[in-house]
Amino acid sequence: MKNKIKLIGRLTHENYMHNDELVSKSKFKILKRKSTGSLQDLIQDPDYDISQIDFSKCEPGVYELKATNLSFDIESGYADDWDLMLAKVDI
Repeated sequence: MKNKIKLIGRLTHENYMHNDELVSKSKFKILKRKSTGSLQDLIQDPDYDISQIDFSKCEPGVYELKATNLSFDIESGYADDWDLMLAKVDI
């Protein structure tokens, strides 16, 4: 994982009815002009469990997606495991 990754995005929530179902959707969209890097830089494994971030508990707004609880590979020195969290940003 690169140290220069900074991912700023807008979190939104939608609630709507589709056919005979009530749907609640949360969306985090990267703001390209405020960010360096992409989600693929942070989440390289397609089997990564993104459910550890509960978007529905956060209010809509602008957040930074940060890596926490970093652990590093002893031989290479690269980060090999981390958790993701949202931190509120004022822009």
